[in-house]
Amino acid sequence: MTDEHIMQQVKEGAIQQLGLLFERYKQPMYSYFMRMTWDRPMSEDLTQVVFERILKYRNSFHSGRSFRAWIYQIARNVCINHLEKSKRMQMTELDINQSDWLSSDVNERIRDKETIENLNRALARLTEKQREVLLLTRYTDMKYAEVAEILECSVSAVKVKVFRATEQLRKHFFKIDAL
Repeated sequence: MTDEHIMQQVKEGAIQQLGLLFERYKQPMYSYFMRMTWDRPMSEDLTQVVFERILKYRNSFHSGRSFRAWIYQIARNVCINHLEKSKRMQMTELDINQSDWLSSDVNERIRDKETIENLNRALARLTEKQREVLLLTRYTDMKYAEVAEILECSVSAVKVKVFRATEQLRKHFFKIDAL
């Protein structure tokens, strides 16, 4: 069953179907918020807020629209509200799961871990808008058209934003890596 079909059922009153969408999207939402806020408990809370808003605003979902774009639009609004309230991002210790390392060579593991940590530090140094466009296009594998819908701009504007954000990320990364 497609996300859009499930959401249509939720809209029509089958509220229990929201559980299916929660199972599909809880981790992507959490990951999005983690990379935007760098705060685990807050990311969990914001993920819950997204699903509360889906339930509250279920009648605003229109058939024919991508559910993924719709949920990320909600997540984006939740994140903007949170960041405006806090006005400060706090970076906590990064979660790097050791079981994810494919190499058995310890030196390579350390080098990979350092690269990932440096990349996350560089990502944290981007502006919220730059980080957001990269998260939507690179970490969620959304098409530029979906991101354009979420950001309410043209596809070409998304391409420019991604290019500029990537350039900034590259600059920050190489500064950190050189230290």
